[in-house]
Amino acid sequence: MNCALGIAQLERIEAVVAQHQRLAEAYDGELAKVEAVIRPPLTSGVGRISWFVYPIRLTNEFSAQDRDAVCASMRQKGIATGRYFPPLHRQPVRRSSAYDPSDLPNTEAVSERIIALPFFNQLSRAEIREVCGALQESIRELRRKR
Repeated sequence: MNCALGIAQLERIEAVVAQHQRLAEAYDGELAKVEAVIRPPLTSGVGRISWFVYPIRLTNEFSAQDRDAVCASMRQKGIATGRYFPPLHRQPVRRSSAYDPSDLPNTEAVSERIIALPFFNQLSRAEIREVCGALQESIRELRRKR
């Protein structure tokens, strides 16, 4: 059953990848107006990006606590966000290794400011505008509270 489902989905993979690229481009256009956000690149020099999530990074002025406050504010506005994935050295399989967070300061700093925005096939441009507007407002609210 799983194989049959997978084969059926492969028949439409190009359409799905193209739709995800359009969504990423729509996010990129809207977020170009938000100076507190670092957007992911839309292309890769070594292959095609197969978007499954749209992660943004808050600029260096923000901390992990700020990221969490922005996510909480977004949640209050009815928009779910995520933290994305912890770095490899913090994955359960690696926890017993000798890595100390201070060994990887850049990785730690970046991972503390990543937010995964809503991303799914039926996401509309209007919904992307709503998400980006709520993100911008959440950042403004956080700055006012400081």
